Parts: sequence; C-alpha cells; structure tokens
Amino acid sequence: MLGDNITVLLRTMQVKGNVLTSYCGIADATLSRIKTGKKIPKPDSILMQKFVQGVLSYARKNDRLELLFPLLEEKGFPVDETGLEKSLTEWLYQDTVLPARRKSPHSAGLSLPFSAFAEKLDHLMKLAGISNARFGHLVNIDPSHISRFRNGHRTPKGSPEAVMRMCMVLMDQITQKGHKDTLLKLIHAPASAGTDDDVLLICLRNWLCDFEQDENTALEQFLGNLDSFSPLPASSLPSPDSLITDERLQDDSVCYKGTAGLQEAILRFLATAIRKNAKELFLYSDQKMDWLTGNPDFRLKWISLMTECVKRKIRIKIIHNIDRTPAEMITAINNWLPLYMSGMIEPYYCTLKNGNRFSHTIFLCPDIACIEGCHMYGSQEFGLYQYHTGKEFLDYYSQSFALLFQSCHYLVRMQFLDSTGREPSTPSDPYNNVCITINKASVVITRTDAPYMSFTFTHPLMYDAFQNFVEQKSVDSSNTN
Repeated sequence: MLGDNITVLLRTMQVKGNVLTSYCGIADATLSRIKTGKKIPKPDSILMQKFVQGVLSYARKNDRLELLFPLLEEKGFPVDETGLEKSLTEWLYQDTVLPARRKSPHSAGLSLPFSAFAEKLDHLMKLAGISNARFGHLVNIDPSHISRFRNGHRTPKGSPEAVMRMCMVLMDQITQKGHKDTLLKLIHAPASAGTDDDVLLICLRNWLCDFEQDENTALEQFLGNLDSFSPLPASSLPSPDSLITDERLQDDSVCYKGTAGLQEAILRFLATAIRKNAKELFLYSDQKMDWLTGNPDFRLKWISLMTECVKRKIRIKIIHNIDRTPAEMITAINNWLPLYMSGMIEPYYCTLKNGNRFSHTIFLCPDIACIEGCHMYGSQEFGLYQYHTGKEFLDYYSQSFALLFQSCHYLVRMQFLDSTGREPSTPSDPYNNVCITINKASVVITRTDAPYMSFTFTHPLMYDAFQNFVEQKSVDSSNTN
C-alpha cells in the first residue's frame, strides 16, 4: 500500500515527515492523509511528482541515496540516475490498488476519491460477497437505498443507527467468508481488533463513515456558491436588534465555559462592537471550527451580527489557520464567502509553524473587548474563555496581533472589478459565472457577472488543490467525450 511504503521510506531514510514535506513543497496534512490512506493520488499526478522529486532532493543533499538504493534494488527497480524518479514512483505504488473512479451526481464529471463512503461500502460488500437485495434485507433498508449508497448518490450520514447495523452485518458476513484478516488490514485496525469484535466494530464504523470532505468536493461547493452567488436573504436571519439586547450588553462575565460559553461570548463581543461603533476587528483561532459549523442556529446569529458589522463599515481582519486540511480551509473560506463579497474582510494566513499541543483563540475589538482562550487539544468543549475589557489586556493583545501580522500573508486577495471596458471572460465549464485561471504561481477565480470580483490564491496548498481540481475535471471531461 502507498501509505505503508511511505512509512517504510521515512524510516529507512531516517527523516521525519515534516522535514521531507519542506523539500517536496506539500503540506504536512497532505502527507498525513496519504500515509493513512485517506488520499491516494495517481502516480502521474503533480502531487506525487513533487513528492518523489522532493524525496530525491533530500536524499542527494543529505547523503541518503545509499539508504534509498537498497530499497529499490531489493524489489528489482533500477537505480541509475536517469530512471530514478520512475523507479521510486513504481516502488511506492507496489501492492497499491488504485481506486476506481465514480461519477458524482452532484458534479459535472468530477470524481470521488477512495475515501468516499460509496467506494468503501462497495469494496466491503464485494469482500462480503453480498448483493444489494440481501444486504438491504439484513439491515432493514430498502435495496434501492443501498444502491444509492454504493453509487454515491447519498450517504446514511444522518442515521447512526443504520450505519451501525450496516457495520455489524458487514463484519459478520466478511468473517463468515474467511476474509477477516483482509478486513483488518484494509481498515488499519489495531491488533486487539483481531480478537475483540467490539473493537473491530468500532474501527470498521470509523473507517467506513469517515465523512471527511475531500478537497475536490469542497472546491466544487465553493465555486458553485461563487457561480450562483446571491446574498443570504435577510428574512432567513435573526434581526441584529434581537441579538443586541441590553441583557447581553450589560453582561459582566469574565469567564465563559465550553463551546456554548464561547458562542455566547462571541455574540456579546459582536453586539458590543456594533453598539460602540468599532472601527475594526481582529480574529484568530486555530482550534476546531465546531463552535461555528456544528450549530446552525448559532451560525445564523453569527452571520447576522457579522453582516451588521460589515454594513457599519467595521473592517475585519482574520488570520486563517493553514494547518488544516485543504478541504477544511476551503470550507472555511466558503463559510466566509458572503462576507468576503462585501469587500470589508481581509483574510490572512500566518507563516509561523503551529504546535500540536495547544490551541488558541483570540478575538479582539481594539479598545473595547477581547475573547481569549488557550487549551490542550481536545479540551475545547469544556475549556474556559476569558472576556477582557481592561486597558492593560486590550493593549497587550493589540501588541500581540501586531507581532503576529508581521508573519502573515494574504490567504486570498479580493478585488472588485470595473464592469465597463472589461474584456469578456469565458466561464469555466460547467460554471456560468466563474472563470478559473491557473498561472505560474497563483490561481485567479473571476466572477464574469455582477458582482464582478476576482479572488487570487497564492498559498501552495491552495494552489495545488485548485490545480489538481482542474486537472481532474479535464481528465474526466475527456473520458466522457
């Protein structure tokens, strides 16, 4: 398997993944997803070309070729300089079954990765030797729904009970067929799962139902939303006046607990900024975004107050966390899209390396208020968030943001375009109002209809995501012609 071979490669060359990625020009998170099997790029993809070239560059500069050559020679791959890239690529992909691609009903020829639920379910059902009709009978689900699960038309994401029944039946059927060892290897289960069915069941459920959004799907949603952009109707949002209450403004709490506490602190923070006619807001958080994405009611309140800030010309500078996966980053940008279109948002990313022990959140309204929290990773749901209004705290966090911005670059540059005298741009298929341009070091997304705007991405992670997206769309389009 590709992921296992990369692990062997790192161990043999005595190099850590984060060191190697700096030579390859890819994100640590991307390498991690490949190692765990969540992402299986094609051997001829730009991503793998960069990885192989980075490995060889590291080996040459650090005298590690003598460690690499025995790996290749043991499997019969030549190690002459002219064919070294080809040999290393073939060695990496030995024993790797590339996923069959399926057409998504929600895309114009775009394909799902093997990590998608449909691909995994189809693989498991074939391993179990079970038909849609038989499986549907055993799990008490209509066979037509099973068919839709397998072809990617839908997932049982909203029904955990159905998911657990499916996993129990699949585990039993695969075991009866004598393929338990194959299953254990497929889902990377720990040794204890071989003798403990309860452990195996949980491992199977977690592997099958990894509904993590892949970057193509996230990009598809972003481009689709940009293509058909229209402001969120005010009628669908709670009115700002209903949120900017005297009770909230007069709250003098200095500490809020857990996710619900953070949400209430944010509503107070934004309401206060609006009432006191703040000039700008500074936002930074590298903790998980569940506080925003996991509660639809709160998200609408957040959008309402953020929109009111924008209407009142409060400039918002946000430092995005680029240590997330490309899909998470694109989803975050997608959530901010309606506000981006206002021109009042300045999105940045920080070049400083993030740690993996603590997460931090700092939301600052200069001279007015600041929300601050620092937690061990995994403890955010019951963590404590401080709400500061004292001058010494506000001055300190203003200075902290000033230092942080010295190590920041724009994540996306947005520009309003003059509609008069513009050369017409041809929309990129299948979109009506979006043109995608891949330059040497940037990707430019242009709206070809009002509001006329351009979005320029230069960060390597985002550049790679868009480039792979366009390449895959081109391949899928040629396959359908």
